[in-house]
Amino acid sequence: MNDQVWLVGESNPKPDNYIAIFCIAAKNNKSRLGFSEYSTAREALARAKYLQVRYEAKQIRLFYPNSVSIIIKNGIQTHNGNISNSNI
Repeated sequence: MNDQVWLVGESNPKPDNYIAIFCIAAKNNKSRLGFSEYSTAREALARAKYLQVRYEAKQIRLFYPNSVSIIIKNGIQTHNGNISNSNI
């Protein structure tokens, strides 16, 4: 079982103009209302890219549990580089 899940905000991103992806601990029991949940980053990114086109959002932003957030340009990225395929 994965120890983390990926949540994608499903609502219109205006006025922030980005699609949000949150990486959270799977055991986190906070409400996930308004979010779709994915077990891999690849699935979450695919959904976020779809929503980006649908809502004409300028960016996709990834939020990590340690309060780091990044703007995604091409694929899932971290502050240390790209996540390897084995992790997504």
